[in-house]
Amino acid sequence: PFNVEPPLSVHQEHKFITPTCQHYVRNHGSCPNIKWEEHRVRVGGVVPQKLNLGMRDITSMKPRELPVTLVCAGNRRKEQNMIRQTIGFNWGAGGCSTNVRK
Repeated sequence: PFNVEPPLSVHQEHKFITPTCQHYVRNHGSCPNIKWEEHRVRVGGVVPQKLNLGMRDITSMKPRELPVTLVCAGNRRKEQNMIRQTIGFNWGAGGCSTNVRK
């Protein structure tokens, strides 16, 4: 799996918005090999309307731009493991990024 996080100096320099090229990446397995024409995204649960969207459906929607913050659940696990051993990798504190997504 491909797993990276930016050095904390990147967060300090750019404050609240992480540059896209510096956004952290966490994977727990190989990336799926999907086909654009066949891939579907289903939205369900407690929603007004369930959806089953193809990639063309998604790209034809009116774009919206909004800030999104993602945080890895294992963020700062390295420090947790120094106190009491947990399950998982020793991630640093860089597994948190905010980016403006469109």
